[in-house]
Amino acid sequence: MEIIPSIIGKDFDEVKAKIGLVAPFVNWIQIDLVDGVFSSQVTWPYDQGGPATAIKQIHFLRASFPNLKLELHLMTDRPEKEIGSWLEAGLDRIIIHFESTAETGAILDKINGAGVSSAIALKLDTKVEEVFAYCPKIEMVQLMGIKEIGAYGQAFAPEVLEKIRTLRKNYSDLILQVDGGINLETAKQVLEAGADNFIAGSAIFKAPSIGEAVRAFRNLAS
Repeated sequence: MEIIPSIIGKDFDEVKAKIGLVAPFVNWIQIDLVDGVFSSQVTWPYDQGGPATAIKQIHFLRASFPNLKLELHLMTDRPEKEIGSWLEAGLDRIIIHFESTAETGAILDKINGAGVSSAIALKLDTKVEEVFAYCPKIEMVQLMGIKEIGAYGQAFAPEVLEKIRTLRKNYSDLILQVDGGINLETAKQVLEAGADNFIAGSAIFKAPSIGEAVRAFRNLAS
């Protein structure tokens, strides 16, 4: 089980600061990138030049936090237009949304060909059966546990639990993680349903103690 903090920032300084807060306590970090088209939010780096300007900054993060694994959650329209740039950033995993493109297979082939772990994210309303054909290509499926993507603090949608069970039944070796609406109660539910990992934002960053919050989540697996 991995507890993966979700990092979303208006600029690079905010992204870097948030990573610094959680780096002592976790193994993985997820950076959420929203282009204002696929979702209404606009986050770093899409208000500051896009991926071409962010590659050096991500290399800086890798050098600053060498023990962390880094994944990008691309909440972006037509990621095939920029996947080549992101593959230059030295990432451990790239997550694309099934709903964002008609080129899912080709993008996954590019990611895998670059030696980066690939994953598909699914909005709450998308049926898991839609991605069965791609599951042999990927390491992980990320299921959104909220109705609207791109922002912290939304309520957990319990219908995601059946989606976890369906994927686990059909693909026992696939990594499953859930993003959105995660707190100690909902994290326990997604783990019991068969998920491996969960993404937490508000439950970590708004906690009185980040270290204690992470430890409390870890205790769910014991």
